[in-house]
Amino acid sequence: MTNIEIIPSITVRTQKEVEEKIRAVENYVGWMHLDAADGDFAPNKTWGDPVALHDIDPGVFIEAHLMVAEPENVIDAWITGNSEEKDSGVARIYFHYEATSQHAEIIKKIKDAGKEAGIAILPETPITVLDEFLNDVDAVLIFAGSLGYYGGSFNAEASLVKISTLRQEYPKLTIEVDGGMNPETAKQAVEAGANAIVSGSYIWNSNDPKKAIEELQESVS
Repeated sequence: MTNIEIIPSITVRTQKEVEEKIRAVENYVGWMHLDAADGDFAPNKTWGDPVALHDIDPGVFIEAHLMVAEPENVIDAWITGNSEEKDSGVARIYFHYEATSQHAEIIKKIKDAGKEAGIAILPETPITVLDEFLNDVDAVLIFAGSLGYYGGSFNAEASLVKISTLRQEYPKLTIEVDGGMNPETAKQAVEAGANAIVSGSYIWNSNDPKKAIEELQESVS
């Protein structure tokens, strides 16, 4: 498999931190992953303002990971950014399977707006719950981290079978893995069939984020 995306995650409390992290690595990656946690579905609350995000104009594609209860209540803002252009600037939107009962409606809204729709699942959630949606979404996020925080350990036992099963059944699906990603675990995830790796702690706790990204890319090449 080629074209494995290394995607730095942004889990912060202020818009200034979002902009700083984007500027630090936008020349080395194609995508960045913004965690928007509400303090309800996720125990922590992070910065997540699609209206302000519209004005940042990053040099990368942005995907939003909505760690929020009832995402149907906020999805319109994440699609449009409440802007005159009716575009938040977000290219891909993940919402959690566990956070809503309106999966099909949310997917349709995202797709109708010309954006990529993705579903995220927690480690304890079986992938079989996604069967009715997988022909309609562009991506699945296998989440193994801590909601609303950097860090978390990669649960290989829970995740690798999910990844390989999805890849066998949906060869064109974007399968993204988030949580405990370092060169060793990223390689395991990609060998199982993932084609996008989200990394937070490994990149941002490094003295050299560019080098950390290169190490992750080398491990999956």
